[in-house]
Amino acid sequence: MEVSFTGLSNIYVGRKIFPQIGSYISKDGNIKIGNKVCSSIKLKCKLSDDGIYKDLTDFKNALAKAAKSNKENYIDPTNPDVVDLTMNRWEAVDRAGYTSASWFTLNGKNIPLQSDEHLGLFTYIAKLTRRLLQTPGMTEPRKECVKTVNSAIQDEAVKYLELSY
Repeated sequence: MEVSFTGLSNIYVGRKIFPQIGSYISKDGNIKIGNKVCSSIKLKCKLSDDGIYKDLTDFKNALAKAAKSNKENYIDPTNPDVVDLTMNRWEAVDRAGYTSASWFTLNGKNIPLQSDEHLGLFTYIAKLTRRLLQTPGMTEPRKECVKTVNSAIQDEAVKYLELSY
């Protein structure tokens, strides 16, 4: 079976890591000030529909559902076929243990997971990251970045579902 990857092109995966001192809510629920490791991972690609995958159509469908509950337009008007996803994250370890938080932007706009409609957008992003992992020639460091984003997207979805149902 031949797999087509023509639905994704101009793929960019980048990561920036930096230390920061700041406040955070520790695993024990207390507000603390201390060292955090911050990271920003950017995944960017151009989408199209090909014979097997309907990447651009799936993206537009997920955005249409998300738009029902949010007036934010996540499509970049100058590049409507581009996904520019950034995951920002901080992590801290203290006596109470490990804690972290992640948040996401899509084409420069925050993606809050606050409704079932947005859950569909997070599902689409998880699917896209799994597709990116199958891209031929992707280096291991880039794969690790994509896996980190996929894991964080899944974690946010689980938190939302646990709080909502």
